[in-house]
Amino acid sequence: MPIEHSTSLSLVVLVMIAAIPQGSSADLCAGADYKALCRSVVGRAKTPYAAAEATVKRLISETKKANLSAARLPKKDYSQTCATLYNNAISDLETSLKAAENTLIQQLASTGLYISTLVN
Repeated sequence: MPIEHSTSLSLVVLVMIAAIPQGSSADLCAGADYKALCRSVVGRAKTPYAAAEATVKRLISETKKANLSAARLPKKDYSQTCATLYNNAISDLETSLKAAENTLIQQLASTGLYISTLVN
């Protein structure tokens, strides 16, 4: 009997995965004000989560570049405050990525638990 439940649970999970809408990056950027910019950041992402992840990674990269560029300015123009703000922004973006990933994992685990209670 447990094997039968395991098989049916696998089928339910496969059906759920197949039912998730698979858009293209063009679809994800359809409502954007700056479609070209959206597409350049989103790239080939197929899901909103992947697009958000790509966007945050791009923000981290661009913020690091801006920090390096600003560090080349004369010290009177580039204070410790600027360095702190850039580093805080990078840290906050990296924290956001980890939080989003953990939230997604928790949601998937909760869904799996819920499905297993329905099957049993």
